[in-house]
Amino acid sequence: MNRTFLICLTAVGVFAGTVVAGPLYDPFLERFQVGTYNDPETMVMEEGFPSELLDPVEVDAIWLAAAHRVLDAGDAGSAPFPNGQLLTRCLAPSGETGWFARMRDVLRQLESGTLGDLLNQDTDPLLAERAARNVSHLLQNGRVMQAAAGAIRLRDKGKDLGLSDREIFVWDLRAKLLFGLAGNKRSGANRSWPSMLDLGSFDSRSAWALWVAHCRHTDHPVLPEPMAVEKWGRHLARLSRTWISPEELYGSGLPPDFKSGLGAVMFKGAPRDAHFLKYPDPPADSSLQGLWIRGRRLQSGGDPATYEKLAMRADLRPAWRMDVWRRASELRLLKGQWEEGLEDMRQALQLAAAGHGHRSTRRRLRQWNEQALVLALAQDDLQTAQHLRDLGLEYFQGDEREAFLRETGHWNDRLIPGETSVSGIPEGLPSQAQGVVESGRATDLGPVAENRRENFLQATGQSLWELWIKWGVTLANPEAVQGQKRERAILYRQALEDMRQNTGPVSMESAALGIVADRLGNHDVFPRMLEQAFDRDVGQVCDWKTPPRASAVPGLLRQLRSSELDRHALLGFAIALGDMRGILAVAVDLEGRGLTLEEKRRFLYPLPDSDAIGAAILEAGSDPALLLAVARNESLFE
Repeated sequence: MNRTFLICLTAVGVFAGTVVAGPLYDPFLERFQVGTYNDPETMVMEEGFPSELLDPVEVDAIWLAAAHRVLDAGDAGSAPFPNGQLLTRCLAPSGETGWFARMRDVLRQLESGTLGDLLNQDTDPLLAERAARNVSHLLQNGRVMQAAAGAIRLRDKGKDLGLSDREIFVWDLRAKLLFGLAGNKRSGANRSWPSMLDLGSFDSRSAWALWVAHCRHTDHPVLPEPMAVEKWGRHLARLSRTWISPEELYGSGLPPDFKSGLGAVMFKGAPRDAHFLKYPDPPADSSLQGLWIRGRRLQSGGDPATYEKLAMRADLRPAWRMDVWRRASELRLLKGQWEEGLEDMRQALQLAAAGHGHRSTRRRLRQWNEQALVLALAQDDLQTAQHLRDLGLEYFQGDEREAFLRETGHWNDRLIPGETSVSGIPEGLPSQAQGVVESGRATDLGPVAENRRENFLQATGQSLWELWIKWGVTLANPEAVQGQKRERAILYRQALEDMRQNTGPVSMESAALGIVADRLGNHDVFPRMLEQAFDRDVGQVCDWKTPPRASAVPGLLRQLRSSELDRHALLGFAIALGDMRGILAVAVDLEGRGLTLEEKRRFLYPLPDSDAIGAAILEAGSDPALLLAVARNESLFE
């Protein structure tokens, strides 16, 4: 089995857990999230929608029991945790706000499936969960019209309620189905599902499969008039499969250029051959032209001569011609056809030297130049390797030439008599690691060494609080602002200095959350922060049998654009909760004044604490750093 695939499987096992976490279990949402609905041919449809769409949304019994324990601990002034810390209480002391008493009312409504008259504002705790549970409760009692109104509210107010784009899409489908079941006449041929336009790539594929199944079941055109616009055409271009027939594409209202580009990648075999007879010339638009070219390449079956003929076309943009020449060179050299492959590379390099190509395609050309050089060295063909190096130095200019020199420097001892290889770039760990990988000196993956586990444990124990204080003291510069902002900056800096001088390591979280509450307690984001703190406490009480919901911090960050100090306070909140995604999101957004590059990297590459994620990493067979790298790259620790 492919080693990378094994690593990814391990990472999925460590970080996935239950897919939809938090107070509620939504069976359809969970199935949608893991890709169950990715083929319209396998779906069971009723009324044009999946038969399971209205499966009841239930309260998670484990979460509920743990929530009651957290509330009891909050009332008692103590916590049932090994470290004696109740983060919700630190953020909102019940004696001052009555928040714990209010949450008891919220949980009663969650259990009963009803929404109270007094707790129905957008800032109320768990309002989205209560509203979702209420829709199922109304349906179970035959009140379809009221359930439809509840689903519509969840769809329309989803952003304000903190729902993800995925959840909003699912509630949009439920609203449409319930609206019809309530006896209302649905709109005709002009309808579409625009909520799928906001989804990520994985969810978009499932959403499109649902749309196709819906259209087939209702005898509705897959590409109706509202989809005959550019935004839908570009959305379709991102999908790996559309189930659209030539008749449906050609009969749609999409502009000809979109039909030309989309058909080139949608169709295979004879339909694709017929498509290129219908559209023999590429679209003028750059991205659509890229689709048309990709279809031509797929049609060729990897024949380099066809690539070369394509690259010679004068009606292709020079950027795409450069990319096709590079690909032709790859095919030639990998087949051992060095003379033709080197000529193809020269053609690509000439276009690059003239300034053509996107940043990414130019980088790939530079990388292929080095890879071809390594291929020649592997065959002990020093003369060709030196020629490839000379080609790069001849055609790359400025920063690209400097990058090429750095990237090929570790081959100097073989390419240039009397030279020594450049073993790495002394600009920090990432550059050194890149040099190790590119020079082929990276060791094969194997079982993790025990000292790596020990290093990981030691690293996770290193607190970020000192660096957080240092960062905040620099940002809280009263000389840079006037009026009330100056006063608030002075108070914030003083609070951080007091925390540094008077707080021991054990109580850092409590002190930080007090500063956070003082800074953001009256801001619109604070209720959502309280919910996340409560949810984190619940997860700890139940030993993470019901993991916390996704971090709210990236969404809240958008509401704090006007103040660096507000965002710094939000970072402290994320650190206190061990919210790796939240730490990363704020650290990327916040200017790094006051920290060295290595110090800021502590936030950009956060480590888990001793919770379920940290424990699972230690139990896995792979290197902890590798698992964290995969999780960071694939989902930003989602």
